[in-house]
Amino acid sequence: MNDRTANHLDAQIAHAGEQLEKLSEELHDIGEPASRALDRRLHALKVEYKALQRNYSEFQHRDHDGALALQKIHILLDHIEREESSLGHEAHFLHQSNPSTMELAVRAGSHVIDLYRQGKQHLLGDRHPLGASAFVNQSADEIKAMDKHAS
Repeated sequence: MNDRTANHLDAQIAHAGEQLEKLSEELHDIGEPASRALDRRLHALKVEYKALQRNYSEFQHRDHDGALALQKIHILLDHIEREESSLGHEAHFLHQSNPSTMELAVRAGSHVIDLYRQGKQHLLGDRHPLGASAFVNQSADEIKAMDKHAS
């Protein structure tokens, strides 16, 4: 195997690893339970990727030309690339799907809390509902000025 072929194969294997990482991040963004089946497939792909790296490393350290070993490496690499593409399409589809019930519940809860805060701000303004201590965050001059206004 010449250097050009080796560099090309190195680049393909590195690209496959990068794609696996991107898929992992994308599936993490989708979240459970939607991505559970895809996570299992991704895990299996990562195992196959490690096998590919091991096979390629062993191939590089051989003294003779292993055409059969090189062919197996290419077959495994093609399989990994096809599976990555398939997983990517399914993950993209899940990103486009309707939000889950949990996501809708979280959004509704967040909206209710925002409405509560707006209502409280409208009714109470900047005052604290239970009052505030006259001595908290006040300088001595401000306390004296408040005392003069109270008398």
